Amino acid sequence: MNLDVAKRDLLLAHNVLASSVMRFASQIGKPLYAEEDGHPRFQFLQKDAKTIELLMAVRIVSGLNASQTLLDCGFINEIGVLLRTIYDFLLTISFLEDGLNAPKQTEHFKRFVEQYFSERIRSWQDFLKQQPYLPFRKKRAAEAREMAPAADPARVTKMLEAEEKCLSGYVHGHYGAVMELYRGATKPQGEGFLVKGVPEDCPHIVTWFGQIAMYTYRSLLLFIYVAKRLGLADVAQELWREARRFEKSEAYAVHCPGCGKEMSATEKVIKDEKTGEVKERWTRYQCTNPRCCYRIG
Repeated sequence: MNLDVAKRDLLLAHNVLASSVMRFASQIGKPLYAEEDGHPRFQFLQKDAKTIELLMAVRIVSGLNASQTLLDCGFINEIGVLLRTIYDFLLTISFLEDGLNAPKQTEHFKRFVEQYFSERIRSWQDFLKQQPYLPFRKKRAAEAREMAPAADPARVTKMLEAEEKCLSGYVHGHYGAVMELYRGATKPQGEGFLVKGVPEDCPHIVTWFGQIAMYTYRSLLLFIYVAKRLGLADVAQELWREARRFEKSEAYAVHCPGCGKEMSATEKVIKDEKTGEVKERWTRYQCTNPRCCYRIG
């Protein structure tokens, strides 16, 4: 992998995502600056699922840009912390899209939207009164249903749970995560924990770049649904074109996000049973390394 070329490809994708967020915001409308309970702040008048999707998209793009900056500085554990939050934001959008597409909105959906905008934390007493948010199992189930045409929902749920636990290790300082920062050396003076960032030639750099690329690709695809939801057909098309470009770029298509090995590509097509018309088409990438955790099948 040519890391310099791959980074430029990643930056292009992040720019498209950032432009999409600006268009999403224009559809929702500007927040108002008002005082509430003696605390001035910006607030949206439109307090619904679409606004939450916008706010999750803001955090996703901000987190991806920050992750790339951390990678340049060699702070790999901190990337894991940020990707754990991005993982949550992506699942939240999937959950909201699942609820908006349902014939009838569930009580979990209604309660989540209501609680999101009713949060008022001013002191430690407010934290104690705060009601619990949506269980992760509900978010994972929504994502599994979204991927049902291409993968077994039960298997997807287990993979998402494993992904969550893996990234949470960087949040909570699990043993294996922290030890990624230790460098051995033949001389005592070169050995120790790299608390000022790992060097560019550290093998973890490529691995974490792959992780950022994977979450970037997932964001491109998920933002297409948000764009369509907001009636932005042109933005949806731009995101789709960028996703196809990104698939073939140095940043994503050839190398596995998990281990950096070569990946094989298989095109999946879903046709209408009656008319034979193509309803969906996408490319599925599979790692050729049998020991890689991202190998499918």
